[in-house]
Amino acid sequence: MVSGFNILESTSPTSPDDSFRCVLCERDVDFQDGNEKFDFFTHSEGEDHCFEYPGNSHLHQSASEAAILKFCSQLGCDRTSVDVEKRVGNQRAWTKTDVRILNPEPIAIEVYYRCRHCSLQRKLQRLLENGYSVYVICISGSECKPTHTPDEFNRSLRKIGPVEVGTYRPETNTLSIGTRITPELVDLDYDFEKDESYDYILKG
Repeated sequence: MVSGFNILESTSPTSPDDSFRCVLCERDVDFQDGNEKFDFFTHSEGEDHCFEYPGNSHLHQSASEAAILKFCSQLGCDRTSVDVEKRVGNQRAWTKTDVRILNPEPIAIEVYYRCRHCSLQRKLQRLLENGYSVYVICISGSECKPTHTPDEFNRSLRKIGPVEVGTYRPETNTLSIGTRITPELVDLDYDFEKDESYDYILKG
């Protein structure tokens, strides 16, 4: 499995005979050097992009795509069980997750970039009680200005457990996945009354 960056940075140029398939649906895709990172590959027959969610910025989209690629190609997750921007929970108590993987086990990946009120305590509660483990990915780097830095996320999350977020750096297209968050790892009953200031990351 390759990304557009693998092709652009390859020491061996691509050939007109090269062919590519979508990592999720396995349909043919065409490579093009687009202006946005997630436009490197488009479905040959003009179908909707499997990764794309129109409400997201291109940096958020790129981080989600990099996470999908890593979890499928390096960590052995089943690409046919991957969805983006899907609800988890029931009609009365649910949350939406950026990337949802069902096999070989339920995994939710949350990507943060320009969100000020993150509501991570509530989101983690919903995801964990529905049997998901969770990874939190923050977009970081000199070329972007996230609302909250990875260090700020780490300081907030360490109030409820030994958690380190993953990071996506768009200038190098590198992704670290951080800590796998499980119910045993975190205390979601953390008393926010002890905080002197409002926690926009956990409580927001």
